[in-house]
Amino acid sequence: MFDDHQATDIERYLKRKHAALDIAVPAFVQELNSVVIKDQFGMIIKLEKGVNCIISGGDNNEEEWVMGISQLIQAGSFDGHFCTFIDGKCYIPGLLHGNVIRHKWTLTAKLLPRTYTRDSVHPVANVKTKDIISAESSSLQDPHSYLVTEVCLEVNVPLFPKDRDTVMVIGTQNEIWYGHVCEVNAENLTLKVQWFQETRRQGVWTLTFHVDTVHFAPLLGRVQTRKYSVDFAFSNQSNLLQRIVLLILYSWKCGCS
Repeated sequence: MFDDHQATDIERYLKRKHAALDIAVPAFVQELNSVVIKDQFGMIIKLEKGVNCIISGGDNNEEEWVMGISQLIQAGSFDGHFCTFIDGKCYIPGLLHGNVIRHKWTLTAKLLPRTYTRDSVHPVANVKTKDIISAESSSLQDPHSYLVTEVCLEVNVPLFPKDRDTVMVIGTQNEIWYGHVCEVNAENLTLKVQWFQETRRQGVWTLTFHVDTVHFAPLLGRVQTRKYSVDFAFSNQSNLLQRIVLLILYSWKCGCS
């Protein structure tokens, strides 16, 4: 069920992790069907045979590698704990004259599948996120190079304010500013904002005469207001920028990092 190099890789990893212990070949090893972890974005993901993922590697885990999982292994017990590992096929950037070969349209690295018999086993703690491996379009029938798409990245959904909105803006020193929208220039993605200033009564604001032109970029969201005579209070903050998960093409950097 398990190859000798897998036991050797597990033993080598545990000896580095628990240098003070007398680590021998794992006394208990079993294969798992799946395991659930949190990725680097805090999302819960399921790892199982056939899943592709990005893992941290290198001496100090400063590199990133792509792996297609072929086996999940649990070994133990070590210092009272069981450890879970993954093994599989790695995908490495192709090189030509020392330079990474990149796809002419996406500029992402063309990856080549490789199967190793040393250091192919990695702890699940090294998994950063899941990804999608697809054959390059020029070789779909007999793929010899692949492209990778990262599954989970956060991006901002843009906010488009309207006249007479009250907006929340991030200031020059990362302060939160509030402004009344006087005019929106959708073509230039700018707006004229009349600023609020907090009064001596905490949470109560008054409009100033100061007006600035602000780009859409520092806008954090819209704010609902309640008017008291000539002053204002901001109640619940609505329509804040939402974050969504998109499929983003992963720009693979030189050196698989």
